[in-house]
Amino acid sequence: MRAPHVLVREAAAEFRAGLASGIAPLIFAGLTAYLLLVLSSAGYLRDMNAADVPRNAPMLVYLMTPGMSFFLFFAWAWVFGQCVARERQAQLHEVVLAAPVPLAALLAGRWLGAWGVALLLGASQAVGFVAAPLLEAAGLVPAGSMGPTPWAALTWSWLIYIVPLSAGCGALYLLAALRTRGMAGPFAVAALLCAVWMAAMIVIKDGHISDFLVAVVDPSGFGEAERQVLGWTPQEKRGALIAVTPGFALNRVLWCLAPVLWLAWALPRVRRERLMLEAPAVLQPPRQATVRVAAMPVAARATSWWRALGQEARWQTAQVLRSRAAWLGGALLVAMGVAGAFVHVVGHAEGPMVPRPELLGPLLFKFTYLVTVFIIAALAGGMARRDERGGFAEMADAAPMPVALRFAARCIAVGAVAFVLVQLVALSSLLTTAIAAPQAFSLWQPVAMQALRHGPALLEVAVLVLLVHALVRRAGVAHAAAMLLAFVLIVNHEAALVDYPPYQIGLPLPATISAATGWGPWIAPMLAADAWKLALVLLFAALAALIVPRGTDVRWRVRLAEAAQRLRGPAGAALAMGLAGTAATGALLHARLVEEGGWQSPAQQRADDAQWERRWLRGDAPFSTTGGEVALAVHPATRTVQGDWLLRGVRAPQGWLHAELPPDFTLHAAQVDGAPVAAESDYDHIAVPLGACAVGCEVRLSFTVAPRGWTAEGETPWFTPAGVWLRAQDVLPRLGFDAARLLRVPAERTAAGLPAEVRLPPWQSSVAAQGVAPSGDWHWRIAIDGGGEQEGHTTGALDFAALRAPRLHASRVKGLQVLHDATRAATAQAVARDVQDMQACVARRLGADIAVDTVAQTPRELGEPLLAGGLLWLPEGPHWDVAEAGVGRAKRRAAIARALAARHVADAAALRQGPGGQWLAHGLPGALGLLCVAESGDASFVQGLMTRASADATQALAASTAPVGPLALAPYGGWAQHHTPLAALHAVQRVDADALAALLAAVRGGMAVEQALARTWGAEYAAWMLGPPLASDLHADGTGERWRWNVGGWQDAGRAEGAWRLGGALWLDGWPAYERSPADNVQKE
Repeated sequence: MRAPHVLVREAAAEFRAGLASGIAPLIFAGLTAYLLLVLSSAGYLRDMNAADVPRNAPMLVYLMTPGMSFFLFFAWAWVFGQCVARERQAQLHEVVLAAPVPLAALLAGRWLGAWGVALLLGASQAVGFVAAPLLEAAGLVPAGSMGPTPWAALTWSWLIYIVPLSAGCGALYLLAALRTRGMAGPFAVAALLCAVWMAAMIVIKDGHISDFLVAVVDPSGFGEAERQVLGWTPQEKRGALIAVTPGFALNRVLWCLAPVLWLAWALPRVRRERLMLEAPAVLQPPRQATVRVAAMPVAARATSWWRALGQEARWQTAQVLRSRAAWLGGALLVAMGVAGAFVHVVGHAEGPMVPRPELLGPLLFKFTYLVTVFIIAALAGGMARRDERGGFAEMADAAPMPVALRFAARCIAVGAVAFVLVQLVALSSLLTTAIAAPQAFSLWQPVAMQALRHGPALLEVAVLVLLVHALVRRAGVAHAAAMLLAFVLIVNHEAALVDYPPYQIGLPLPATISAATGWGPWIAPMLAADAWKLALVLLFAALAALIVPRGTDVRWRVRLAEAAQRLRGPAGAALAMGLAGTAATGALLHARLVEEGGWQSPAQQRADDAQWERRWLRGDAPFSTTGGEVALAVHPATRTVQGDWLLRGVRAPQGWLHAELPPDFTLHAAQVDGAPVAAESDYDHIAVPLGACAVGCEVRLSFTVAPRGWTAEGETPWFTPAGVWLRAQDVLPRLGFDAARLLRVPAERTAAGLPAEVRLPPWQSSVAAQGVAPSGDWHWRIAIDGGGEQEGHTTGALDFAALRAPRLHASRVKGLQVLHDATRAATAQAVARDVQDMQACVARRLGADIAVDTVAQTPRELGEPLLAGGLLWLPEGPHWDVAEAGVGRAKRRAAIARALAARHVADAAALRQGPGGQWLAHGLPGALGLLCVAESGDASFVQGLMTRASADATQALAASTAPVGPLALAPYGGWAQHHTPLAALHAVQRVDADALAALLAAVRGGMAVEQALARTWGAEYAAWMLGPPLASDLHADGTGERWRWNVGGWQDAGRAEGAWRLGGALWLDGWPAYERSPADNVQKE
């Protein structure tokens, strides 16, 4: 038969076989259902600033198409691997290979047929987007939230992602199948592709090394798609097409065209003998025979099923761990972990950083999560199908052994393999720390972190895969279903479609280990979460043991009858234990996370905020105060804080004093001029009636703060028996209305029954920009059991911080006390120098001394840098992780200067979080921080700092969860804190300390912020400052462009002009805009 006829016939046969395998219907149904779930989740789209664009907009197409490649890698591996493995599994490979047909044409035809199946599988997401309008028709999403089907985006993404990638991956899979003569090779290549993607995304992309390198290395193209889409404006998200950049074009050549050319070169060189004959056994030299004396037979031991269980589990584990592939894969995983840690930590663009265990643990989990989930899913599936070898499974089923014995052994084996996998990750951490930071080496911490946090989560996935294989009889469909399950779990890790942390299968409960606190705050939550996950593992295993097939009759009626019979055996007992365990641990977690910890889903938080706005924001409620006294008694043993707050000179013309309550706050008594009053409280807000004394009252609040629960977000608790990390906002109500609680998205406001237009609280009704009460004559006294008594006084906003940290050591550098853990003594010296340098610079630019008595290394992720009562609150990550030199240290110096300047600005201007205050709260302090770094920093570090700040501003604008508009109406934080410092640079460097002091004094005296800015820089410039965001791109040749944000996108605003120089090296546009690309601004003369 001629080669073209063989090619066509084999392609058609392979295509029909692929469709008949059952994988295509499963993937179409599974991915369609999952996509509809994503489209129905307003929270996921809201996080990508898609709240004001259609839910089925092209942006989601470009993220989903390459994003599902992580699952398709394994599905395609099965499809292409069957080109070689199908006949071998049926023992027909010798007959097929002996046929008088061209072998190259036969294999090429099969590759073409499998490619057709792969293209069909890659188009499965289109069904979900076509069916998306049905969600709106069924009332599952709000009316008008769906747009027309994005056919152009679907077609374009299929052409640039699925078509070339499936061809290239298919070529690699077929080559691997020919090499291994089975499915091991294709699945190994799939795992390698996932590992390469992981390195591109976690190491190169998150390490901010090179966007071009990410685009080239990432085989799926997801990194480049995410970079473009997350940088789009809302207008572009509605209808833009993804651009084919030079890096992405090179990626298609590397991962798609090159493998196909390799396959075309290799197929004519494949020999039938290589595919047909088994590998020769390695002959061992004969050993010298020894004469053994025949032993008398001994009595047979009684059968012990427990011993049989141990032997079977040991044998199953050995089949995985003793293989050459396991050792090679383990070594590769460790090497990748070490390399990733060095690139992402030691070589981080915002570093370099010191690879300490508390920093490496979360990083390596994120770095290896994808590949370890797919590895354990594949290994568990292999264990589930290992006995299916030519009648062996039937013989095992016929053996007189308990039906659950082999399955229980598999569960034990996958648990052992999961433990080994997470300990390989721990080994990567140990090697990295031993090489780069031996002073911080800890043997037990990485081992314990991986075993206690990540091991149970990985075991959940493994046992779920065993359950899938017990449910699905056909091996191909079962493998595809298991990989689809792993894909869903991974995507939920990124998209958080399941909000409640205990319900997130395959993910550990969030925890932030810090050297400042140790493991103490996390032992109880971690053990409870592990108990919950192990109870779920037992429940899943029991369900699988009930339905695992035995024998050849696999009808559901027979299987249900067997399951009913097994309920009376060990499987039923395990099921009862699993149910009891999940009920007990689930109730414990709910009590500590929800009832005591106050966890709420994002939808519940928005509903409460809507009720808060409806209940309290009925009119203006201006207030002022002249000062007062605070007395706190902190009892770490009982985790309670008893407080008494006296406010003097309270003025509230409307007769009510409003305040936002901290968590776990209980008001015991409220008095006005010594007379008790009944305060109203609801939705974490309190209103104290002032009655006839609406001007010049004395208000006293007696209260208790008793945090009992656990955090579900992973933030270190500020109050534990082992340490106290107290800030004013943790224990005192914040006087006024907090505009951050307002719903900003019009669709969400309409759905909540609120007016579409947002009405911000007036300036005198808003909370203080820093602290809990406006500027006044404030005194405080804090008594901590076992930690002494601290007193303080300020004439600015009421803000203080106190701590009791037994793990911290005190060092003194030129009169400055620095509190740090035992491994950061050298870092403390560098931090002290940074504080003193930035203190001098900020004082010179603002014309006022800023007192700093103590610098404290506070727990990782516990707030932002803050100066309160002479204590500089400096969180461990990233400020105590960076090395002596680099962009990371420049970023730390800028953060320190920003915190010092923000304290003075807030106090000197009596700053509130009212309209227009964003420029003073974020812009002025942030600009001062950048200017201080530019004065003394290396030019390359300044450019690197500006490049990272510009990228953060671009991403913040694109990812804003609220519609972007004028700065004066923007939420505090969010895009304003990233964009405004860059836009304010030119204005701040033009004026001296006297002008800034006059500006702050004018605002303190009651002048509107816009008027004060206009008096300093002119009305037009002030309008630009407080208006929509501005951007510019100045080039090295002196040319450049300007843009203004308008209705969800950038609008051309003319040419850049009036360049000025930052730090003597970097040229910027003389406009209150942020520079979008500082990389080409250095060479201009």
